[in-house]
Amino acid sequence: MTTSHARYKRELCKIREEEEERKKDLDQQRFHFGGDEVPGSAWLGSDACHSLLASKGEISLKQYFLSRVVKIMRTLDLDMAAWEDGFKDWQNTNLPPQMLSEQNVYTYSWKNPPHMQMLKSAYTMANMGYKVVLASATNLYLDHAQEPDPAERGLVWATRFVNTKRSFSYSPLQLYRSTNVDLRGKRVVPCENDTYFCPSLMNPESIEGMEAILFGELITSTKILDYMLLPRLLAVAERAWHEAPWEELPVGQKRKMELNQDWTKFANTLGHRELPRLDNLGYQYRIPPPGAIQDPENSRQMLVNVTYPGHSVEISRNGGWGWARMLNSATRIEPGEKILLRSKAGTRYSRAIVFNSKRQLLLND
Repeated sequence: MTTSHARYKRELCKIREEEEERKKDLDQQRFHFGGDEVPGSAWLGSDACHSLLASKGEISLKQYFLSRVVKIMRTLDLDMAAWEDGFKDWQNTNLPPQMLSEQNVYTYSWKNPPHMQMLKSAYTMANMGYKVVLASATNLYLDHAQEPDPAERGLVWATRFVNTKRSFSYSPLQLYRSTNVDLRGKRVVPCENDTYFCPSLMNPESIEGMEAILFGELITSTKILDYMLLPRLLAVAERAWHEAPWEELPVGQKRKMELNQDWTKFANTLGHRELPRLDNLGYQYRIPPPGAIQDPENSRQMLVNVTYPGHSVEISRNGGWGWARMLNSATRIEPGEKILLRSKAGTRYSRAIVFNSKRQLLLND
């Protein structure tokens, strides 16, 4: 174990030297050591670890590891940072930041999915004095699918999908109002009135900011990178710099109405200004497929729309061999007719979808 810490320090010093060679400002820089998803049972079968803990008295293996890391950080004048798991003992008990370091301790909080039952972690750690960077998986993990469709690229472990509106509707200082869907995408009741599972944020100054996450193990090209990042990243940026008036409202119809109005303005800004700008810069952002339903008042009519105003809808009635632009949001359909639809933005298209008049999917997001 001593050898491991020596190697840890050696590698960190090497990184420090490389950064100094690049002449970067290293004042109050932090080092993120990871620390996520280490099983609570790790190393419990190690005789060497048992002997070590017996010689150290009332201290856990996690506390011992962190105390050694802190000493290394201090010699290099670095603040310590890690995923929130890294600062929890094996029973998910948060370690006091003062025990770890006299300097700032940054925790990156991601465990907000309801099925994890760790929603209180971010605000609890902020109230304890940690510097918290919010990375809530249900709204900010951009490696997740962007709509609940098996044809859509992305993961689903935190929630069924994370679309641009889901990121836009995030409230960093009203976290419990943001986590409103479960693993299957079904709406859950906010727990903000439960002081145990959802403690109030007493130290808002401890929220350092928020961070979108895109892990790269499934990213094999810049085209895929653009597709997963954009335009969701623009919605994250909007929430990071600007607190909208609806964020302060309690969950209910008024909040939903004002959020939807704000989203409409944002979607128009994207469609008419920001996405054409990305086109000119060569980014291959995701173009959402159109929405389509059978007209409830006329079974021989189909109604369509687009996520971003400025995009158009194209229709194919011959299996994709030929496409025509829809000039109106409604068109006549015949019983049993196979219809393909796609959105168009500039010279690019969304993936094509098959219109199914019998399947009505309502996403009350």
